[in-house]
Amino acid sequence: MKKMYLVYLLFCLVSIFTHAQTITFVSEKSNIPLPKVSVFGKDGSILAYSDIDGKIDKQSLSPAQEKFQLVYNNFLVATLSYSDFDQPFIKINDQVKEIETVVIKNNKPAKYILIKGNFNSYVTVNNKLNAYADGIVTYIFDNKTKKLKSSRVEQYRTDL
Repeated sequence: MKKMYLVYLLFCLVSIFTHAQTITFVSEKSNIPLPKVSVFGKDGSILAYSDIDGKIDKQSLSPAQEKFQLVYNNFLVATLSYSDFDQPFIKINDQVKEIETVVIKNNKPAKYILIKGNFNSYVTVNNKLNAYADGIVTYIFDNKTKKLKSSRVEQYRTDL
């Protein structure tokens, strides 16, 4: 019977210590876990990605990095120090933007439909941030087939 209590106590301690080693990113607005949050180190290397439950392993973060950048949906959402990762949950503003609906009337069909909007992207090489770009792009759709014909970058800027 004493062995059973000892095994139970050991199991409880192991579960407490392993649970304390994860950090969960949650939405500030809805409190749901956020998957695919990227954690960048100060040298530009990608240290961790959050899983489908919004969790990362704290062991992947080194105190020597000092500052960390969180990127969600290609937006820089926070810059945190190592001490900020002591809490089990980190709330992130997931920046949901409402856009107007586009209504296309078919009374005088045009040959092409042009949609202008913003874009942003980042390029990594060997798990290190290599370049960042954002700007304005115009997408050209064929009105008959409703398929993308081409895209034109109108303006852009990069950070190498």
